[in-house]
Amino acid sequence: MHYDIIPSGYGAETAVDESSAEASMVPVETTAASAGGSVPAATRHPAFDGILGQGKLVDRLRELAEGCNAGGRVIPPILLVGPSGGGKTQLAHAVAVLLGVGHIYSNCSAFTNLTSMLDLHERLSPYDVSILDEIDKSKKDIQTAFLSILDGRPVRRPARTGRHPEPERLVEMPPLSFVAATTRPGKMMQDLLNRFLVFELESYKAGELAEIAMLVARSEGRSLADEAASLLAGSCHGSPREVKKRVGELCLTSGISHISKSEVDRFLCQRGIHSEGWTATHFKILGLIGESGSSKARVYTQAGLDPVLVENFEAQLVRAGLVAIEKGHGRTLTSTGRAAFLELSQMFG
Repeated sequence: MHYDIIPSGYGAETAVDESSAEASMVPVETTAASAGGSVPAATRHPAFDGILGQGKLVDRLRELAEGCNAGGRVIPPILLVGPSGGGKTQLAHAVAVLLGVGHIYSNCSAFTNLTSMLDLHERLSPYDVSILDEIDKSKKDIQTAFLSILDGRPVRRPARTGRHPEPERLVEMPPLSFVAATTRPGKMMQDLLNRFLVFELESYKAGELAEIAMLVARSEGRSLADEAASLLAGSCHGSPREVKKRVGELCLTSGISHISKSEVDRFLCQRGIHSEGWTATHFKILGLIGESGSSKARVYTQAGLDPVLVENFEAQLVRAGLVAIEKGHGRTLTSTGRAAFLELSQMFG
């Protein structure tokens, strides 16, 4: 099970676990431009160092956290919504660091039962922060328990059997702050969703992603040509996490100090990645959708891949305007999607 227990008093660099955070975290000399143009470097809180873009959202989260600190209150429940790899978890960690209290991180898909969730949260002190990643993947009884906790009601803990039996009991949680993240808010219980302040992440601009690519390369002792950074950024579907991973791999496999566009072209080609980030899997999904009767179940079954992976790839195709999903009509290729399929057939067909 994936938990990170972080005591109060730790700085931003210690608190953010890159293995769990959706990492657009990079070494940054923070400037007004890197902060999205809205937070001058002199006033931007160190907790948000390394976050490029999301300027308006960072402003709102910072003001909310600082207001709660000043009033001695727990922060209202926050739900960060955006595509996978967009930096939701890193923003959640930053809010917790700004509050200056202890916090825990848990991936809700790892909670095997209600008892495991309660065990974790009973270890928290008043005003601590619980970061709940992929909250939409919590089981129904766990979402119901979160709803009770947010409403200040006790939760009935099931009896424990085995070597260390415990009777059923009511668990009352201290006042806690919750910062949750999801790609699919519609999969949450409506009553639970209604308890959260919902913040949607902004789409990353191409220039911001290219800047992330350059900063990551610089941290590895390399430099990227402007065209190389732009090409890498364009191949990552707006995801800063993918930019970081791709640049890291490129720096590991390239022996040159200054990386050119032709070097990036060669890198992407060797890995079967189109310049716009499309892969053989995207091509396969486009082909299945292009056939008649492309229901969700059929696409997932015939793709022969993990449904979560297919769903993420499909979402990328929808955001790019290659696939349309209409109620009563299922999935269809747009004219752009049909043209892309023909182009990709030359690479993957």
